Amino acid sequence: MENLNQLPWVNDPVFRKLAKEGAIENLSRDEYAKYQHEIDDIRVTLGTIKMNREQGRKEGRKEGLKEGMEKGMEKGAESERRRMILAMKSSGLSDEQISDMVKIPLDYVKGVN
Repeated sequence: MENLNQLPWVNDPVFRKLAKEGAIENLSRDEYAKYQHEIDDIRVTLGTIKMNREQGRKEGRKEGLKEGMEKGMEKGAESERRRMILAMKSSGLSDEQISDMVKIPLDYVKGVN
């Protein structure tokens, strides 16, 4: 509050009048009840926002985990497919034979080294 008094407009009569009229202790009972109701509404709104944010983060983490697992499974399947193709090639099978056997495009089989 000390710093507030250092501001040049604090001594302005209009500011002083607004500050006096805006003081909580100057409110009538009805005005105070309305004020408290507004404060309660703000608190409920802020609580709802916080709860929704937490729920959104929780759902986001769940979706991220699911996507990560799916990508990991795909990567593992891809790795196994490449391993299988390399094993078949080392057994002497041609790229065409491997492509026909495992139903993988020939271009893909040729690209595995």
